[in-house]
Amino acid sequence: MVMTSLSKGLIEDIMAYYEKMNHYDFVVKPSLPILFFGDIESFVNQNKRIVTVALNPSDKEFRSSHDENYSYFRFPQYKKSGETLIKSLNNYFKSRPYNGWFKSSFETFLNGLTCSYYPDNPYDKVLHTDIGSPLATNPTWGKLSQYQKSLLIKDGFEFWKRLMVEIKPQLIILW
Repeated sequence: MVMTSLSKGLIEDIMAYYEKMNHYDFVVKPSLPILFFGDIESFVNQNKRIVTVALNPSDKEFRSSHDENYSYFRFPQYKKSGETLIKSLNNYFKSRPYNGWFKSSFETFLNGLTCSYYPDNPYDKVLHTDIGSPLATNPTWGKLSQYQKSLLIKDGFEFWKRLMVEIKPQLIILW
């Protein structure tokens, strides 16, 4: 069992939210709700707690090319439960992360702060979050309608705020 410093209520609520939203055609299927990526246990137990923030997870989290069907290939531990969700998100950078984005967007900057997403790097661990929605979409955020964005942001931003209250970051870096 993975221990987590996240409340049971937050985990249950994010699972229920995914079930509520999964019927929309723009929500990637199969997928899972992504509260964060990274080693949350290291994060909450270290002195430096940094969070990076983007808008919403990429659909590339669920396929490596446009030719492939969506799958859980980056989340092999996920079994549609709150416990396996947190375990999968906690181990994200240990298995098959979407390096094309994480290494090109934040990692070099984070290394300058003696921080990293990656477990093979000895620096303090950083968590990545999404402020607009914990759900991967197709089309991507920029191509969603205003209605679709407002539907996602309404609850997505609330989940993000709840997560921030629980993990208490010292620095938030917006992308």
